[in-house]
Amino acid sequence: MIDSRDHNSHELIIATASAEETRDVARRLAAMLGLGDLVALTGPLGAGKTCFVQGLGAGLGIEGPVTSPTFVVMRLHDGVVPLCHMDAYRIEDGMELIELGLYDLLAEAVVAIEWADRVADALPAERLEVAMSYAGDGRELRLAGHGVRAAAMIDRMRNYDTGD
Repeated sequence: MIDSRDHNSHELIIATASAEETRDVARRLAAMLGLGDLVALTGPLGAGKTCFVQGLGAGLGIEGPVTSPTFVVMRLHDGVVPLCHMDAYRIEDGMELIELGLYDLLAEAVVAIEWADRVADALPAERLEVAMSYAGDGRELRLAGHGVRAAAMIDRMRNYDTGD
């Protein structure tokens, strides 16, 4: 369910009642993503960050499982559009993420970073943020577009459900 209180904002709040609904929101978003796009995910443990990235993977044509890269930090998945799935939980700071090749990876894939708030200083200005939180038995996804392209994605996601 979309909260459309402020149509002028480049933020959108979506409530999901299940993991499948969370994946579906991400699948819809994935249809808009291309090389160089970064999705920065934040939220507490178990809020659905990996679930969201699984939906991105499905929408990007990734075959095979999309699992959390917590212990390996990064997984690169081939698909119609490649997906680089990063986990910043064990990264000390943004410089470490840059040294891992974040900006090189943006040239060849969509990049999704879990625990992105831990490396906020390294993130490009143009990005889509997805802040996830618990909402009763479901989840609340707060999407925020930073930059022209990401803001346009928010507008398209808002119009997706309203039919505008």
